[in-house]
Amino acid sequence: MNKKKITNIFYIGDWQVTPTTNCVRAGDTVKQLEPKAMDVLLLLCQQRHEYGAEQVLSADDIADKCWGNDIGDNPVHKVITQLRKAFDDKPSAPKYIETIRKRGYRIVAELDFPDAEATNSEKPNINDWQGGSPFPGLSAFEPDESKVFFGRNEQITTLLTRVSTLVCAKQAFCLILGPSGSGKSSLVNAGVLPRLTHKNGYDGIGVVSFTSLDFADVSQYRLFIDLASSIVDWDVNDIPVFDGLSAEALANMLQKDCCEVIAMCERALGSIKEQSGASIFQYAKPQFFLFIDRLEVLLSSPAFDDDERKIFLNTIDTLATSGCILIFSACRNDFYPLVVKYPTLMAGKERGAHFDLLPPSPNELSQMIRLPAQAANLGWTIEPNSTSPLDEVLCYEAANHPDALPMLQYTLQELYEQRSVDNEMLYSVYRKLGGIEGAIGKKAEEIYLQLSTEQQAQLEFLLSLLVTLNPDGETITSRAARWSQLDDNPLKHSSQHQFVQAMVESRLFVSHLQNGEPCFSLAHEALLRKWARAAKWISDHREGLQIKSRLQQLAGRWQFEDKNKAYLLAEGKPLQEALSLQRSLVFTLEENERGLIKASQKSGNIKRWLKRTTVTLLCVLTFTALFMSVKSQQAESLAQQKRLEAESLLGFMVGEFADKLRSVKRMDLLDGISNKALEYFSQQDEGSEESLLLSFTNTEKNFKTRFQHAQTLGAMGEVAYSRNKNDEAMQGFSAAKTILEKLYKIQPENSELLKTLGANAFWLGQLASDKAELTLAKLHFEEYLSFSKLMNQLKPNNDDAKLELSYAYLAIGGINSKLQKLGAAKVALEKALAIQYELTEDLPKTDMSQVDIADTLEWLAETEEQLGNLQQAVIARKKVQSILTTLHNTNKSNGDILEALAYSYFNNSIVLFYLGNVSDTASTIVYSIEYLDILLQQDPSNEIWQLHLIAAKAYQHYLLKLFDDQYTAEPVPLNDFKKIQQRLEKYPFIIIIMIKSYQLEHKWDDAQLAIDMVKLKLEELTNKQATNSVLRSTLSNVYLLEAKQNMRYHENVASSKKDSKPLQSCQQAISALEPFITVNSNYKILLPFVKAHDCIDKQAEVRGFIKKLEHMQIKNYDF
Repeated sequence: MNKKKITNIFYIGDWQVTPTTNCVRAGDTVKQLEPKAMDVLLLLCQQRHEYGAEQVLSADDIADKCWGNDIGDNPVHKVITQLRKAFDDKPSAPKYIETIRKRGYRIVAELDFPDAEATNSEKPNINDWQGGSPFPGLSAFEPDESKVFFGRNEQITTLLTRVSTLVCAKQAFCLILGPSGSGKSSLVNAGVLPRLTHKNGYDGIGVVSFTSLDFADVSQYRLFIDLASSIVDWDVNDIPVFDGLSAEALANMLQKDCCEVIAMCERALGSIKEQSGASIFQYAKPQFFLFIDRLEVLLSSPAFDDDERKIFLNTIDTLATSGCILIFSACRNDFYPLVVKYPTLMAGKERGAHFDLLPPSPNELSQMIRLPAQAANLGWTIEPNSTSPLDEVLCYEAANHPDALPMLQYTLQELYEQRSVDNEMLYSVYRKLGGIEGAIGKKAEEIYLQLSTEQQAQLEFLLSLLVTLNPDGETITSRAARWSQLDDNPLKHSSQHQFVQAMVESRLFVSHLQNGEPCFSLAHEALLRKWARAAKWISDHREGLQIKSRLQQLAGRWQFEDKNKAYLLAEGKPLQEALSLQRSLVFTLEENERGLIKASQKSGNIKRWLKRTTVTLLCVLTFTALFMSVKSQQAESLAQQKRLEAESLLGFMVGEFADKLRSVKRMDLLDGISNKALEYFSQQDEGSEESLLLSFTNTEKNFKTRFQHAQTLGAMGEVAYSRNKNDEAMQGFSAAKTILEKLYKIQPENSELLKTLGANAFWLGQLASDKAELTLAKLHFEEYLSFSKLMNQLKPNNDDAKLELSYAYLAIGGINSKLQKLGAAKVALEKALAIQYELTEDLPKTDMSQVDIADTLEWLAETEEQLGNLQQAVIARKKVQSILTTLHNTNKSNGDILEALAYSYFNNSIVLFYLGNVSDTASTIVYSIEYLDILLQQDPSNEIWQLHLIAAKAYQHYLLKLFDDQYTAEPVPLNDFKKIQQRLEKYPFIIIIMIKSYQLEHKWDDAQLAIDMVKLKLEELTNKQATNSVLRSTLSNVYLLEAKQNMRYHENVASSKKDSKPLQSCQQAISALEPFITVNSNYKILLPFVKAHDCIDKQAEVRGFIKKLEHMQIKNYDF
């Protein structure tokens, strides 16, 4: 008899037995046993479990084993009576413990040991399995295959214990972590889940309905739809939990009212007890079960932005902490650095919510191989040259490759498919497969042949990324390749991506993160040895691999040594080999390898030039004496040289140096320099006609000086503009334009001149725009576009020219937007964006040039907003936030990025508010506040950021109060309102929100003071700027708030007629907007106009505008 005492939970009939606490449980009923009673119960159950139902234990045997001394059988009979009482059992009709007259006692109830393998060595009964192959191959085990799932009992027992702890703590989320192909999905599907769906469950916990969600199948923008499509299948006793709800409706509920989803689940589980007669479940803690597979896809895929991930994971956390939903998830352990970024995924870690799945031990591998075969009545043939049966050979090989579980299962599946008629697994088939390693090669060839011709053609390129040599320069090994290394050509990129994806899905490649970058690599290096195509490629390119390996090591050392010249490639064979590899069509070099080659070439060229120069200098020195007589000429030449050097320096200061200062917004630093430069060039111009032959040797130098004069005038104009001296700026740009136009007639194809002409046109347009002379501004911006197009015609492949063209389109887009020519604005902005995407195509996502794309997308979002395409505006800004967040992660202290993020989230929250998404609005404004806080930590004195933070917090307060009437925090004080009111033109929306907030808090006096302050100022501003639609829209909203204020004073008056004061204010709102209103008006104008008509009961007059608002998905237009 097995002397090992039962210590883990097991079941006897309908009762759960917990030996460690001496408790038995049935549903909600828990009974405490005396320690000796538990000892007797365990002894009887172990006897039955090991020797069968007919085995009887006498009272003397029980007394001897449980008490250990001669105490007689009376204590035994008393304990048996206690046990029968606990189980509600009767001696006359026993269901649990039967008395066999004059022999003793035995257990007659059914026993269920969740960890059967851990407590005994019993093997599965032959013919237990009738489901075809007991080996899943490269697929994961499914729940209905639990009878042939072996080798993971220790892990299952540990997980069940942790589940009990997590469910009791109402934190029922468990994360399985392990390498790709380690069996995470199988452990949940065929290990944990079948135990929890068993009629006894585990520790009172049982699953009544389960579903799964695989992120490999989840599409972009469908996170909640796919989640809802999964859980909509939950049912209790065949009655759907979400009866009558479509997946779309359930997805919407998950996002907006997750508490109601939980309530529906609780009601469904509550019905189990009400239908106890019909229900098959007897669980104390019934649960719904959701398995989320491949969580790493959600955490790393660019298809999902960080906001989506946070919202989704918060929803999952809400479900897991509900007390009625148990959630398991599987994630590759190499993505764990991404897991720790999300607090909801880390919340239960201390309670054991994270489980690391290790490779199986040799004993576990043996069970995985032998026990499924025995369950399916399969035999093993013997190796011809020895006495070892095939199962022993497999166990030995598997022990040497514990990380190749998918290939082991694939080998076993192939052996099953080619078994003999006598149901024996054949050694000859195993030999033909080439063992587990050979099966890898066979599978690779099988997958390769399923690919298209275009995809197959990518094999050589992919092998060049994945194969390298060890430092010994001889033995082949593999390395990780980055997804970003795949060819930029769209056709090749697609084929390469599909090839890699096919290999990943077949478990031959693994996809993972390395140093924070998505990579892929071989699942096992046996692929290089056992796949004939790979082995042949290696043989054919071994010399290239050797060169590549050496170059890789040398480039790494060169970079490690800060690119020291001492580590450059030597001229001769090393450099020539590297150059030949660079020209190869097979191998693709890394950036640092190309850099090493280029630097080595440059160094070699310099050395050769120095040799030639030395010889030349010797010759020159020979003739030096011949020229000593011309000292006067030399002096004149020296003076000319000094003058040219001065001009060159001044040219640099107003040219390249000015560009650098412009990029950091510090043109004011050029003030003194530009004045000196202007003085010098003015003197040159004054005397140029009289002393042309003395001052310059040719017209080209005269052209250069005049060009630098114009550049200086332009730089002075920028300095003046940066100091808000727009009149001085206009003088500088106008004077520069006069010179530049003359020079353009001389050299119309000078690209630098075209660039400067374009910049000059831009600044003149900007000055006109600032003075609201929009038509004139547009003419200047069109000139800017014209010069930029000419630059691109001259240099079609020049990146600077393309960048300038994108800026010109941005200027055109901006001015058209101000002129309300929104369609033309959108076209121009999209053209700018297309150029920017082209310029950044080869650059990493962390390159600062991505800021230009983010800026353009923000402009495009603003234009979409004005066009009424509010959803498109939201999507565009989410792209902005994704780009900027990536940049922020590598540039934590960059204030420009932080500021852009804060404003983008702020702007998006406003659009979401108009769309009626209050909860989304509230979560979005939080990010704006977060980034503004960081900015103010960097510069606490920045008044603009201070004001914006006040605005954002005021907005947040209003939203929280709107969303939760019990929210009690004080609104923004009037002093802060006054600060915002001083910048009214910048914060019109927030002004309205702050007044609404006072009204919502019933602070009517504060609301009235605010209305009086802002109304007076707005009426003054609209008189001065009669065409400013933003001011008029804000004023109309203030009139509407005044109407609400007046209604409040008369709300207790019992009258069927509306008071005249509110009606008067609403009529004022209509009058403010009526001159500008059309069906094409901005929604910010249409909305107060429609609300004002609702106020005076005349909605019928604006039915067309209401339809326009509804088309924009704005539904709240009631007064």
